[in-house]
Amino acid sequence: GMQQCFLLFVEAAYGLDRAGAASLFIALAISGLAVQMFVLPVLMPRVTITKALILGLGLQLLQSAVLTFVHSTIAVLVACVLGGFGSIVFPCVCALKANAAPEQEQGRVQGAVSSLQSAALGLGPVVYGSAFAYLAGPGAPGGQPLPSATFSLSIAVLSVALALSATLHRHIPEDLKHPTAPPVVRRTVSTRRVTST
Repeated sequence: GMQQCFLLFVEAAYGLDRAGAASLFIALAISGLAVQMFVLPVLMPRVTITKALILGLGLQLLQSAVLTFVHSTIAVLVACVLGGFGSIVFPCVCALKANAAPEQEQGRVQGAVSSLQSAALGLGPVVYGSAFAYLAGPGAPGGQPLPSATFSLSIAVLSVALALSATLHRHIPEDLKHPTAPPVVRRTVSTRRVTST
């Protein structure tokens, strides 16, 4: 929901037109792409999945805090770059579910994860849109529009997610904490000679 109301937020809080807001979306997309291409391949062999998940959630929390408490267009750009690091989260969730579920249950677990993601994608815009309409509209608390306060909702939700993620390392066996590399197939060359008799 946060990304869906982002355009409304930059228009209301900073007076940016759609072209200006689009440039911020481009910064977010480039940041996410850079994280997927350059950061994740270096990060994942060095840390556990749970630590990478905590890092991604922590940076999304920082993004929401910047959008809530710092009021400048440069801060919004920094928040967009931080938001790109949020692209770490879903691969970590997928890796955790893939490593935790037995092979015959993979489809059921993937279906559950996809259902939760779809529910969040449907419910998020409704919740954030309603919060934004209330906080940026004439009925805002104190009579002053507070469009950036919408992101305090993200701070609350991400704080809970971060706290829960911090406990995951206790519940996951050690061998499942690191993503597994595909098995290395080694070719062996026989040194025996076959002789005919």
